[in-house]
Amino acid sequence: MKSLYLAQSVTDLSSLADRSLPPINQSVACVKYFRSSLQMLMMANIYKSEGDMEKAYVQMLMYCNLIAKYLPKHKQYSQPDLFKEKTTAKKALLQSLDELEGLKLVLEKRYKDAEDVRQAAWLKLEQERIERERIEEEERMKQEQLREEEEQRLKLEQLKLDEAEQRRKDEATAQQFNIFAEQQMRESQSAASNDISQSSIHFE
Repeated sequence: MKSLYLAQSVTDLSSLADRSLPPINQSVACVKYFRSSLQMLMMANIYKSEGDMEKAYVQMLMYCNLIAKYLPKHKQYSQPDLFKEKTTAKKALLQSLDELEGLKLVLEKRYKDAEDVRQAAWLKLEQERIERERIEEEERMKQEQLREEEEQRLKLEQLKLDEAEQRRKDEATAQQFNIFAEQQMRESQSAASNDISQSSIHFE
């Protein structure tokens, strides 16, 4: 049986059959339409034998519509000399309607199965997309966390460096102060010694 390719539902096939059947031309002899209808029926049977159920359904529906709906509107349809053609067509119509219903049931099931397969494939793709996005989001959050941790580590390192630098500066300042204090003390001691010496000279 040939794969579905012509439509996605029996309704689509019915619309295609309606579009494919041209309006009745009153200037064309009615008997020619009966002959054309036999060609439609023959093509429907050929398509069916080839396993192309969609085209078989379209051709058979076109035949049924032509015989049952459109051809009776032809101005020559009521002529007595068309009795044989009308009788043959009506018998074939009844048989075709039964076959058409069988084709419809087969096609509806196949379209439903095909839709189920499409839905399952879509659901699988959707689940894969969601899972992919979840993984990407987890990776993004992980990278964000690593970035924040790295920034925090750098800040702590910088803080330690700043503290060490400040200690160095404080130690340098304290050392300079100590040197200055020692220098002042030596100068004070020297000045005191000089004063004592000067006092001794006066006593003598």
